[in-house]
Amino acid sequence: RHRAKPSKEVISQICAYTAQANDSVLREEDKVGSEVRRQELWSSLLNKGHTEEEIEDMVQEYRDSQNLMPAVIADALLDKDTQTILDWLGSPV
Repeated sequence: RHRAKPSKEVISQICAYTAQANDSVLREEDKVGSEVRRQELWSSLLNKGHTEEEIEDMVQEYRDSQNLMPAVIADALLDKDTQTILDWLGSPV
């Protein structure tokens, strides 16, 4: 059984390699390279005793922790609604 949760760095690398492997802009060989590196990290965690479900949960927790902008603010950015953005930032304007 595993002794410790993997570092955030390892989990963030899995997220980054997953995104790169799915990026439509990258060349095919770069996508394959990213997928290989992701699989190596994933296999390493499996070998340390983590289950697929545990790894998926850790990756999802990491992704969720990185989403610091509420959806309403993301929408305001797209709509160029500066007042909503300023309100969210706590601006007195």
